Amino acid sequence: MVEAEVPPAKTGSNIRMFLAGFIANLPGLSAGLSFGFSAILIPQLQQPGSEIPVTLEQGSWIASLFVIGDLVGCVVGGPIADRFGRRIAVLLDCFPLTLGWLLTWQAKDLDQLYVARAVTGVGIGAGVPIASMYLREISTPELRGQLTIFMPLAANTG
Repeated sequence: MVEAEVPPAKTGSNIRMFLAGFIANLPGLSAGLSFGFSAILIPQLQQPGSEIPVTLEQGSWIASLFVIGDLVGCVVGGPIADRFGRRIAVLLDCFPLTLGWLLTWQAKDLDQLYVARAVTGVGIGAGVPIASMYLREISTPELRGQLTIFMPLAANTG
C-alpha cells in the first residue's frame, strides 16, 4: 500500500493558525494579571484608611480563591468545549473572565472581592483545556509545538 504524501501547509494557512492560536490564548493574559494583581492589591488593602480593610488572613483568601476557582474551571472547561465546540467555548470563556474583572473593579466589600476572584479563577481554569484542545485541532503537527507556547507566553506576559 502506497501512502499519499501530505502537501505542506500554505504560508497563509500557517499565518491563520498562528493568529488563531494567539487569539485563543489571550484569556491567558488574565491568568498572569490575576497572579500579579494579588501582590499589588493586598498590601494596598492592608493600609490604614483602605476602602476594604483586610487582615493578613483575609488577604490570603483573596489570593487563594482565584486558585480554587481555577481548579473548578479546569474541571468544567473540557465538557463545555465538548458540548458547544472549541471555538464557541473559547468565546464563552471570556464571559467569566470579563465578569470577574468587572466584579473586582466594582467590589465594595470583602465578600464581593472574594466572589470576583473566584469567578475570575473559573474563567482562567476553563481556558486552559479549551485553548489546548482548540490548538490541537486547528494546527498541523509541524506547528503544534510552536502554537502551544502561546499559553505560557500569555500567562507570563500578563
